[in-house]
Amino acid sequence: MRPIRIRRRAVPVLTAVLLALPAAAALTACSSSSGDSPGDSSGSSSGAGGEEAAGGERVTVRYTPGSPLDEESLGRVADQLRQRAEALELGEVTVETDGRGGVLLTGPAAGERSLRALARPGALHFRPVLALSHQAAGSGGMPAGPGLPLAAEFDALDCADGTAAAEAARGHDPQQPVIACGPGSTEGQPPVKYLLGPSAMTGTEVTAAEAVLDQQTGTGWLVQIELSEAGAGQFGDLTEELALQGPPQNQVAIVMDGEVVSAPSVHERIGGGTLQIQGGMAEPFTEESAGEFAAVLVSGALPVPLTVESAAG
Repeated sequence: MRPIRIRRRAVPVLTAVLLALPAAAALTACSSSSGDSPGDSSGSSSGAGGEEAAGGERVTVRYTPGSPLDEESLGRVADQLRQRAEALELGEVTVETDGRGGVLLTGPAAGERSLRALARPGALHFRPVLALSHQAAGSGGMPAGPGLPLAAEFDALDCADGTAAAEAARGHDPQQPVIACGPGSTEGQPPVKYLLGPSAMTGTEVTAAEAVLDQQTGTGWLVQIELSEAGAGQFGDLTEELALQGPPQNQVAIVMDGEVVSAPSVHERIGGGTLQIQGGMAEPFTEESAGEFAAVLVSGALPVPLTVESAAG
């Protein structure tokens, strides 16, 4: 996994699931680049574990776009997958297009789960919470309330139904209100259903991301992100506006691929451009999942969904 930085200074805590750091505490960018041009669809990389893994069993994973891509676009997808693999430092990895509309990535068999996880779309959005419902299994939840959009759809969705929750995560329009599901507030609690406003900021404003271990607060593994200057301003404006609202409309939902990762409350404007994201209390980040989440953010969202299949090398 990636080298871990342990901070030894206090940081202001926004909530248990989102921390804001002063600019002086910002870490340097942690993404790495293959050095290839977007059109170069083959290459190899090796991280810290490359020498050790070079002689071990290897596996080849094939990624197939959900819709056909021209060779140039497919080459960019290959570059994104390579960049994600490098960020995870999985060892010696080779990436190439296969001439049949897919991308082949070969790496250590021990890292197959992480190799398959590289196909995550990676669409990150920060949305204001308009309403929420803590659902019991089999319950449709409480209506969103008068005057709010999508009230009937919100009332009908059962986030405890995995199929319905997955369907609700698809096809979100960043410029429109949406309904999304997220994990319960604590382990064993039912999922939470959210009505969310239009996206106030997207993952395109993330300039760097890495997994960090926060020993000082004891909250485990976090994903620390750096925002562009424009992104820092957008997030500051969003949090300033939300801080004036009552709950739950003072919460900002961190949404990855249509699912709410966490939705912390906001009590003041958060500036500085450096944020930390923690998984929900019911589904906290592990070292592995935090690294994978950060690796996806480093490369940006994929242009199309990918299906994955693998075979022993």
